[in-house]
Amino acid sequence: ADQTVGIKGDFGTIVAGRMESFTEGKVSAMAANDASDTLSIETNRGYKTGRAEGALAYVSPSFNGLTFGVAGFAMDNTGAAASTTTSVLSVTGVTGLSANSAGLVGLSSGTNTITSTSTSAANVTKQTASFDAVDVMVEYANGPLLVRLSHEMTDKETFNSATAQDQDITNFGVNYKIGDVTLSGTYYEVDNGNGVATNDVDCYFLGAKTTMRAITLAVSYMKEDSL
Repeated sequence: ADQTVGIKGDFGTIVAGRMESFTEGKVSAMAANDASDTLSIETNRGYKTGRAEGALAYVSPSFNGLTFGVAGFAMDNTGAAASTTTSVLSVTGVTGLSANSAGLVGLSSGTNTITSTSTSAANVTKQTASFDAVDVMVEYANGPLLVRLSHEMTDKETFNSATAQDQDITNFGVNYKIGDVTLSGTYYEVDNGNGVATNDVDCYFLGAKTTMRAITLAVSYMKEDSL
């Protein structure tokens, strides 16, 4: 569960603490069939940011059903530290010319040592004032209709790879209630999933659910493709 503190007023809501991103907690959650997700197909499973400890978010007041939000997240440091490798090569043989007391010149022998050092830079989460992931969302709610659109960018330095790219996720969701039945549809597109340049995915989800007292009946379908 989220663990946050915040303030709320006519200006909107500001919260800080441990929380999910809008992309995961608001838009992908529209595909949930129950509060615990035990009956749900979870979209965006492989590329979510999870709950981050150092999160800060702002949500605007509603303007005739229209709301927007922006959040930043400081991700866990999971990268690799800097490392240094030293290689030593010893060669025994002729090392040069030498002269004796009689002025005769001869060859001298000995051992030459060649040392090389290489250092790989640290690949760790940025420890700066900037956020490692930024998420923005727009929501429109009007009676039985709920629409949400979000975009999340995760900085490449949060991934443990020297060739990592920024990860981008665009997520769109719609819920519509007809009596006791809720119809749901979501779509997401991932670019550079987990920082891998060739890991591009899109997915759509369709579902319907209804609740009768303590019983939830639901049907879901999800299809995911690599781009």
